[in-house]
Amino acid sequence: MPKPSFVAVLLVVGALACAPSRPLAPPDVPAGEAPDAALAADQAPAGPSDAAAEAAAAPTAIGRGADALEEDTGGSAATSDGAAAPSDGAASSPARPAWLRAVREPPPPSVIGTGGVGPKRVGLQVGHWRNEDVPDELRQLQASGGGATGGGYSEVQINYDLATRTAALLRERGVEVDVLPATVPIDYQADAFVAIHADGDARGVVRGFKVARSPLSQIPTYDEALVGWLNAEYARATDLPRDDLHISRRMLYYYAFNNRRYYHAIGTGTPAVIIETGFVTSAADRALLVGAPDRAAAGLAAGILGFLGLGG
Repeated sequence: MPKPSFVAVLLVVGALACAPSRPLAPPDVPAGEAPDAALAADQAPAGPSDAAAEAAAAPTAIGRGADALEEDTGGSAATSDGAAAPSDGAASSPARPAWLRAVREPPPPSVIGTGGVGPKRVGLQVGHWRNEDVPDELRQLQASGGGATGGGYSEVQINYDLATRTAALLRERGVEVDVLPATVPIDYQADAFVAIHADGDARGVVRGFKVARSPLSQIPTYDEALVGWLNAEYARATDLPRDDLHISRRMLYYYAFNNRRYYHAIGTGTPAVIIETGFVTSAADRALLVGAPDRAAAGLAAGILGFLGLGG
């Protein structure tokens, strides 16, 4: 067998140095029993800010409602209660659904994440934060206000609290963090992007968390690894059941992932997921999200660090 040339070896080493760590996803955590009620879906995107700006702009308004998805009256994989069929965040085909109107065809990724060998960068999007400031292409988000409400608490306040706590834990490990509002920078690049939300259920009986990624992703292996790490670590830290049977189409086609339809979305090389951290409308889930938010933040941070190869 011929020996590889010196130039070929250099090319391989250079390519590995530009790619982020991609450890295998940890063993999956069994999903909890599927609740038997429809849930209210929600979402949001944003722009980078430092810790001081984040504290100064903390959300105070309480709103209600779920972010709208364009053409949401069309066909979908949703079940009769409005939720998606059981899913681990994966999709069988990257083909664009007929109801999803594209405005561009983004180029394939030239690098995964930031492509650098220095500090990792993570984007934490606060669901529903600054919905009133979104550009015209995302104006449908304005109707959702601060998201779901329950027990006197608003989703956006919970999302913001979890995002800032998680950001602090990541920064302690040398990770650069952007805490993002509803408008994602155009073609946003990071080594991981996590949209943080909390769910709502009109009957107040559904509980648990769920994580999903885009079926249209051009880097599904990386997204799946991030889904796996968050499923495992968030469940371990919080003891919340998984609610995978109610992963909705609005999660799977979350607008911040949808860089074919929107310009204010992640770049094609950014690994990304959305997590519904629990139900604002569940007293049991609120006991964690409001009463013990450090546990939830620790689970989020551990999942992200594991994905980045910085766990332990």
